[in-house]
Amino acid sequence: MELLKITYFSLIGAVCFATSVIGQQQFVSIGTGSVTGTFYSVGGAICRLVNKERKSHGFRCSVQSTGGSIYNLGTVRAGELDFGIVQSDRLFASISGTDRFEDSGDFHNIRAVLTLHPLSYTVMSPNTRVGSLQELIQGGGDYLLGRNFLDDGLDRACNPCEQGCADKNCNCKDCRVPDMISNACNSEAPTVAFVAPHPSAIAAEMSSCGLRPIELGSGVVERLLSTYDFLRPSEIPTGMYGNEQSVPTVGLSAMLITSADVEEEAVYALVEAVMTNLDSFRRLHPALSTLEQTDIAGHMGSVPLHPGAEKYFKEAGLQ
Repeated sequence: MELLKITYFSLIGAVCFATSVIGQQQFVSIGTGSVTGTFYSVGGAICRLVNKERKSHGFRCSVQSTGGSIYNLGTVRAGELDFGIVQSDRLFASISGTDRFEDSGDFHNIRAVLTLHPLSYTVMSPNTRVGSLQELIQGGGDYLLGRNFLDDGLDRACNPCEQGCADKNCNCKDCRVPDMISNACNSEAPTVAFVAPHPSAIAAEMSSCGLRPIELGSGVVERLLSTYDFLRPSEIPTGMYGNEQSVPTVGLSAMLITSADVEEEAVYALVEAVMTNLDSFRRLHPALSTLEQTDIAGHMGSVPLHPGAEKYFKEAGLQ
């Protein structure tokens, strides 16, 4: 009987302890994109590192598949999600109230947390005799614009038909990704422009059909970077798609955002989990493989940094 009492009270104590631990644990969520997209994979990589350290900080992270940048901005602003991954042009437009956000209300509670991988503006052409898009458009031609990637701001900045091509017998056509690949691989392949993280399965498929990445042109990268806050320098590495040398370009940033209302401890814990496991983070997805600490703490432009992220970056000497 005495043994039964001891066992009974031991079980009660264990249950109470477990309940206490669960009660102390807090949950945070990251909105990403479709389950087949890079945002979802990167969000999962972040949550994996946060959950690995959950015993020390008390936060458990879950990744949510969503409709992408605009949805994530709206739900983070409303407090329905704690974090979201968004394209930098969408983020800057939301805060400035421009483009698709003119009638969307105030997004000034949005805060930056981390800058993630670049989404590079990529031009691939079957005409490998020319050195750049700037040179190519002088002869006119057909251009497919990948609307699944090409957003308002970058469209204005880089669309060939907006950059002196319209009077050169050019034909620019919007295109979905599946059609973009099939058109690029036919016998009269057009030049294709789209935005993607690298390495890219789309670009690899096109390179198998003989298309190669080309530069934007002399001084174009510098001009775009000085004009648009949401762009960053980017590069397509040598040999990635049959290119004999690296191709400098510009890109958007995938950025992790949160609300000013999210507690500092949660943001600090997430940033610390990523930054102290950066080698592991790079290995979790090919798009992250070249990230450096200075990249993650930079390229934020005029977007306010959350105090939790700012605290970590200052302690790490990155601010």
